Amino acid sequence: MLRLFLRSIVSDIDGVSAWEHWGKTGWSNDKRDCGANGTSAFLKTHDEQHDMGAHKKLLEYFTPELEIFVEDQYATDLHNPYFQFSAIELFRHNQDAN
Repeated sequence: MLRLFLRSIVSDIDGVSAWEHWGKTGWSNDKRDCGANGTSAFLKTHDEQHDMGAHKKLLEYFTPELEIFVEDQYATDLHNPYFQFSAIELFRHNQDAN
């Protein structure tokens, strides 16, 4: 999805897409800058220093009821195949009767 998006952004100056300029090799040669020595596609390299504990922070603000509400309100977007969102489940909603 990111590749498709970056390919859709084309420079008026040289006619080259953002994917060709930066996406396919990362933003720079600096590993701290989301690229692996200019050889890794943008955001393909996981950097432990970028871990901000988002899951733990979401648990501070979300309740199981709020998670269900948000999923219901944004169901059209969340299940749109164009966006290709990955499912995130903070709380287990369907308890097995076993």
